[in-house]
Amino acid sequence: MLVVKLKGGGWKTLDERINSPVIAMAVINEYLKSLPRCLWSGTKPEYWRALPVILREMASNRNIEKRDLENSRMEAYKIFENMKTDVRRFSAKLLMTLHEVITRCDDDLQEAAAQRLSEFFAPSFLKNSEKSIEQTPLTFQKCVTYLIENAPFIFGSEDAPIYSPPRSNVNYQQPENNIQPHRTFLL
Repeated sequence: MLVVKLKGGGWKTLDERINSPVIAMAVINEYLKSLPRCLWSGTKPEYWRALPVILREMASNRNIEKRDLENSRMEAYKIFENMKTDVRRFSAKLLMTLHEVITRCDDDLQEAAAQRLSEFFAPSFLKNSEKSIEQTPLTFQKCVTYLIENAPFIFGSEDAPIYSPPRSNVNYQQPENNIQPHRTFLL
């Protein structure tokens, strides 16, 4: 609908309308829905089954240990490990962007914002028809909420990834002017 309105001349330019974060999120969601396969359709179901179990255990324990947090983040990272590099990188950037959106909210609204964003994007990430995960949509939304809230801890940044890949997966690329190699990570 947004693209049709743009093509039909309803808006002068995309720049005029993209300034609103709501419009930007709607455009991204529409793009994800238009993909022939879901963004996360290549993920392994066993990793999606493990993450909600850990999240439930963490919710039941008031005294969350550092080890539990680390386990949950590693399970979340495993979901994206076997994806194609470009899909993994796009997913990481998208989740980091969604995390940035919630951090700009007031402190008391951040959790609600993460839940709303996960409700909005979860169906686009993994559709029910492709879901061999055997989860309810609500459980999947909780997983997406967790991924949004903890994106910096799961993916890190390109400058300093939290979970850097093994040495064999680090790709050194020579820039065109041959000054210094550039390291790219599994994001």
